[in-house]
Amino acid sequence: MIILPTAVGMWWYRSIRYTSEAVLIDTTKLLRYYFHRSSTLNAKRILLILTGACEFDNTQNQEIITRPDDNIHIPTLMRSLGTVQEKIKERPFGAPYSVKTRALLLAHLDRIELPASYLREDLDYILKKCPMLINEMINSCALLMMWYYSRQITMMPSIDTVENIMKLSQMLVQGLNEHSSALLQIPNIDAEILRHFFVKKRNIKSIEQFLRFPDDERRKLLRNLTDKQYNDVMSVCNDMPHIEAIVELKVVDDEDQHMVTAGAITTVNVRLIRHNLGEWVQNAVGDEDKDQEADGAVQEAKSGTSKSAYRRNKKKTKGKKGQGGTKQKKIAAAVPNKDALATGDDAKKPKENGTVAKVDGDESGSGGEESGSGGGSDSEDDKENHAGDDEVKDQSADDEPPELERSSEDEEKEGKDTVAKGGSKGSGDDDDDDKAWDDDGDLDTSRDAIPDVKSKFSHPVHCPYFPEDKQEWWWVYLADKKNRKLVSAPLLVTNLVAEESVQLKFTAQAPGTYNYTVVVKSDSYLDMDTISNLKFEVREAKEVDLNHPQWDLEESDEEKADDHDDDYASETDSDSN
Repeated sequence: MIILPTAVGMWWYRSIRYTSEAVLIDTTKLLRYYFHRSSTLNAKRILLILTGACEFDNTQNQEIITRPDDNIHIPTLMRSLGTVQEKIKERPFGAPYSVKTRALLLAHLDRIELPASYLREDLDYILKKCPMLINEMINSCALLMMWYYSRQITMMPSIDTVENIMKLSQMLVQGLNEHSSALLQIPNIDAEILRHFFVKKRNIKSIEQFLRFPDDERRKLLRNLTDKQYNDVMSVCNDMPHIEAIVELKVVDDEDQHMVTAGAITTVNVRLIRHNLGEWVQNAVGDEDKDQEADGAVQEAKSGTSKSAYRRNKKKTKGKKGQGGTKQKKIAAAVPNKDALATGDDAKKPKENGTVAKVDGDESGSGGEESGSGGGSDSEDDKENHAGDDEVKDQSADDEPPELERSSEDEEKEGKDTVAKGGSKGSGDDDDDDKAWDDDGDLDTSRDAIPDVKSKFSHPVHCPYFPEDKQEWWWVYLADKKNRKLVSAPLLVTNLVAEESVQLKFTAQAPGTYNYTVVVKSDSYLDMDTISNLKFEVREAKEVDLNHPQWDLEESDEEKADDHDDDYASETDSDSN
């Protein structure tokens, strides 16, 4: 009797300390406080806030092990880094656990060898917690954004803060600092080889530019690598993601869904399509070559027509004298001989049933003369042909099968059969209405339109410096780049295998023209973001017509019954008094 309540109490005490994302509530309060305190934070400051999470404190997390050798190895590591801020007055960033976490993460970003083997275990534990904590940072910024738009607070995190949080996630997964090149994500590429990428002839700054180079030049650039290492480089680059975003804006449940009015809840449908970067670059290069060939052909055609026009004008200027006689000769040569048309090889032949093939223009007369071998006139042949056509029509009408002749009795029988099977006379219209409702493309309630938040399987990430297998996750959000604000809360897509659709919603502001940006940002790869511009116009909201018949609501039976009961109760009360 005592063990069960004790176990339930311990479970309850532990569970109330965590959020739904398994983050300590004290950590969530810490994140909200510092993100609300400053609207714009750089990556270095965000890393400092991350190291103050309560998950790394041994007093709140029993999995954290206190090691006596930390007093020896951590100061050595801090001296080698030179960028660790040890003496910070803000709590809890000056605590020993925060200083140790910060030193290990900075060493990870700089890819520095740790002085002790046990520090590698501590760093692996910290890195495994980082994706969950960074996602909690994004959720805290989204909550502050909602509070700002509902006028509960006066300041919200800027778009720079949110993007720096996402960039920090990419840096931690790849083991790169803020100023490192995205090309260091490629295996077997170090700073020495990277030096050859930035010469004047090449100036390669992204993996996409690297894949656009011809294969022989690319192999020459990486001549210091073995064939196996080069194949590893190409395999990883080809499998990296490229996201295509198809954006559509509409106002759901409105008469004119493509007209945005002030105060309307607007939906942005974003269709995400994942391609392998190698295949996408190959197709893009092929399309560019085809476009260049087409442009060259058009230019050649234009130049050819201009030359021929110049030659024709030159001939006309030469032949101005005696122009009338030449015109008459050309016209006489252009008019064909009627006899030649009648006796030519291409003259129309009669059909086997004796009727003449129909020919437009003068050829019809010549064909009639040729087909009338008996010397008959055209009018007589036409009469015979029309008579023959009438006979064929009458015969076809007589030969019509009796099944097509339907009487009213048969129609009545069919109507009775449909009623007997459960149908009704108006059921066809109802079925059509239901089908039209189901087939309405605007009401997209399919499974593809709603992201499956439970599924976390997409594609494996190439991250040799991360301690565990990582899947590709993507943040999708709507931003106002001009005012440096978030328009919609970032949505985390964790199940993008080939294609996925998500919806971003926001409330339209005052009338005017707006230029927003739909951003798709990776949580694991640097320089793999997709940006789509969205321009639309917001108009004045329509006035509500209070005289519309829809506001003439009749009193329902239940309301009438309630009124009747109230009247009865009032009468009984008066009688009792």
